[in-house]
Amino acid sequence: MIEKLYIEKDSLINFINSIDEKSFTYKPSIEKWSCAEQAVHLITSTGSSILPYKLPGFLVKLLFGTYKQNIKSYDELVALYNSKLNNGAKASGKYANTDKAKSYDKKSITSKLDNTYKNFIQAVEKCEDTKLDRCQVPHPLLGKISLRDLIYFTIYHTAHHTENMKEMLRLK
Repeated sequence: MIEKLYIEKDSLINFINSIDEKSFTYKPSIEKWSCAEQAVHLITSTGSSILPYKLPGFLVKLLFGTYKQNIKSYDELVALYNSKLNNGAKASGKYANTDKAKSYDKKSITSKLDNTYKNFIQAVEKCEDTKLDRCQVPHPLLGKISLRDLIYFTIYHTAHHTENMKEMLRLK
């Protein structure tokens, strides 16, 4: 899982570094996010996922409960997420607030994105394996998921937005 997190993070950062500022801020329509806005969304979603991995397991369980469902595979988690998206689910609240993309340049957003992913990966690496399947956290679209599911989600979510960025610029 750690290797896949690094692969997806590097793929995202390398793609963003390969495009110019104009492409980074290009918005195909009012309801579609630019690459910059998608990057800010990933900073918010990944950044807000770090703390449960750093907290002691008993505290995560006290705050959010013990995970009692069947453990999902990566493919099952991806299928669940895609089914939510296909049924119209969208980011909301702080996860949809991409206003920060307007106040920073590509270099600063990319630096923040890279640091956020490094912090997330470092927290996951230090987390006890047993905690991954026993502790749960709330997810705005998926409901209560295990910490392992949150890693799977972060891997897929990163790849999903990287592909969205590439596709949007291909159609430009």
